[in-house]
Amino acid sequence: MPGIKITPSVLDRLPQAPGSQPVYYFDDLLNGFAVRVSPRGVKAYLVQGYVKGKLHRKALGRYPTIAPEAARKRARAALEAMAEGQSPERRTEQVIVAAALDKWLQVHVAHKLKPRTAFDYRQIVTKALKPALGSMMLKDVARADLAKLHHDRRKTPRRANYILAVARSFFSYCEDAGYRPQDTNPAKRIRGFTENHRERFLSKVELGRAARSTSKTDRRSKAFSVKPLPRVTPKTSLRFVACALGSPGAKRCDALWSIKYGQRQFCLELANIGVDTDSTHAVSGVS
Repeated sequence: MPGIKITPSVLDRLPQAPGSQPVYYFDDLLNGFAVRVSPRGVKAYLVQGYVKGKLHRKALGRYPTIAPEAARKRARAALEAMAEGQSPERRTEQVIVAAALDKWLQVHVAHKLKPRTAFDYRQIVTKALKPALGSMMLKDVARADLAKLHHDRRKTPRRANYILAVARSFFSYCEDAGYRPQDTNPAKRIRGFTENHRERFLSKVELGRAARSTSKTDRRSKAFSVKPLPRVTPKTSLRFVACALGSPGAKRCDALWSIKYGQRQFCLELANIGVDTDSTHAVSGVS
């Protein structure tokens, strides 16, 4: 672990941590005081020392929000407490997970995430994290608790992995806020489930609805040339079809549609689904 003199000019020159692990730079002036640089370049102060033979770490805030001298004063006070046998994390003993989750939603999620993502996070907090961990003390949550929460939802692997990702974000916030020591995130190093990509084939009724819903607006579009397609693979959702039939990459040859979406090509056949292909011929031009 390299040693430096923690000053603003030195911190400004520190590079991002290479790889996926953070790098710790310890202060030459105060033993136990350090700055942690993440792979994303986030610089956070911390102090570490021993209490009754056990190593303790305490987060002191981030640079440049907190000046190095102010962080050094906090570190000195924490080291003095540890020298007297007091744990620097005694604050976390009175914080339960439910209260920390509420504060995280209010301080972090509501202001830093998009509305849809914030809504999903609140749903996971309400339906998954609080019922499983809400009554526990924050300092007592271990990796085994998160592993059990993840394993209990193995029947829905995609959702289980999402819950684990939300928990990982929450405990990272707790470390940055000083509720837990650095590098104690219990949601890390838990391997996620393999996710199977889902395919859904539209029913005849749904394909008919998609074709009829676009026929009105498509009559105003311009005609273009169409090439025959070799096969039919209707692999998408109704919502995608409804949008894709009105996209510039959609082409029609008799009852067969070719839909280009990005780099992917989809083929849809409107025959034998209860839709009059003659009436839908007005959709020959798609804008």
